[in-house]
Amino acid sequence: MLQEYLDQLFDAFKEGICISDVEGTVVHLNRRHAEITGIPREEMLGHSVMEFVKRGRLDVVLNPEVMRTGQPATRVQTVSDGRKLILEANPVFDAQGKLVLCITFLRDVTMLSEMREQMSVQKELLEAFQQLAGHFLIILHIQIMRIQAGQFQHEQLRSLFSLSCLIQALARLLQDLAIGRHYCCPASLAC
Repeated sequence: MLQEYLDQLFDAFKEGICISDVEGTVVHLNRRHAEITGIPREEMLGHSVMEFVKRGRLDVVLNPEVMRTGQPATRVQTVSDGRKLILEANPVFDAQGKLVLCITFLRDVTMLSEMREQMSVQKELLEAFQQLAGHFLIILHIQIMRIQAGQFQHEQLRSLFSLSCLIQALARLLQDLAIGRHYCCPASLAC
């Protein structure tokens, strides 16, 4: 009964799945594998994983190592379009303990790298904002003291308003970054 649902079950995984036999011939792939590698399922089924290394479509396959050692293996693979994948391969044994299959899970870590870069940029923005906010508070305190002492002129009040407007815009930007909105230009800083 379970056999008739295997394709659907494997396709439910977010990881790519490749199952190969002891010779390295691909016997099953899920839909996500083709999406991640860019190699159509039909092109891989029934072919040796080593063919794809020889053709430059893949740079790492784990089947030979898993079949040689009988142990799980993990490596980073770069596919032909430059994306990075984490491969985790595991041996599959029959009832007599004989190694019969290798199942490899693929995870695209390119997105993780991009998210780390975005987080780094957001951290820099946050640090810059914190420095600006600190400077603004000092300037604001000094200007309030000058207003109280009657040493302020109309032009200086306008400058203070512009500075206040900038700080408010930076505060909005910081809030947006905290909830995951992303910006690529300073136009979002307008008052």
